[in-house]
Amino acid sequence: MRSDLEIKQDVLDELIWQPNIDVSKIYITVNNGVVNLNGILEGHNERFALETAVMSVDGVKELYEENIKVIGNGGVKKPSDTIKNAVVHTLRSNPDLLEDDIKVTVKYGWVYLSGTVQSTHNRWLAKNTVEKLVSVNGVINNLELKHQKEAMDVKDKIKKSLELTAEIVVKNISVFINGNTVTLKGTVNSIREKRKAEMATFIVPGVIKIKNKLKVKGPFQEYAPFGFIYR
Repeated sequence: MRSDLEIKQDVLDELIWQPNIDVSKIYITVNNGVVNLNGILEGHNERFALETAVMSVDGVKELYEENIKVIGNGGVKKPSDTIKNAVVHTLRSNPDLLEDDIKVTVKYGWVYLSGTVQSTHNRWLAKNTVEKLVSVNGVINNLELKHQKEAMDVKDKIKKSLELTAEIVVKNISVFINGNTVTLKGTVNSIREKRKAEMATFIVPGVIKIKNKLKVKGPFQEYAPFGFIYR
């Protein structure tokens, strides 16, 4: 069983992470797991955030807040760094987002999320989680799916490798990626050029399998026996 002192400290910690609540104006007492709050809030949104934060603490049996006074409809405006810290803390506290690489920027109360996540659900979850914070005016969700970003990185490296290879006209070649498989489509001027395009793709890290569907212009195209390369 948790002591009243432990519960009080956890309640205080939770309130500190609420960007719109000025903890210096809140007095907390705990008796046998029952939390009693006294103080002043700037708006009803802050009161809702306060209730949610306190009741989320392990060991809290009941909350009395009759002595909390709401004196306005606004909120305590906190610096962007304070809001950012609260957002980062909230995201890191969610076990479903621990493996994601999420970067946070805050400007004028707007939160910008960038980086990569494991799934479409996690992309939605991160945005939805941040939007619930009282001081956040809105969320700009620039999160990308990890596998899509990795595929784009590999594609860019393949194009760069093709550009550095003599004889190859890159504008005539299209690159498609599905997992670790790369498919080359388009036209080349010779069997030699087709082979060079395949080898230029093969040396790029992350490429496991190649489907070379490049067509050779000219009378020798039927003698280009290219198919799959496995690394």
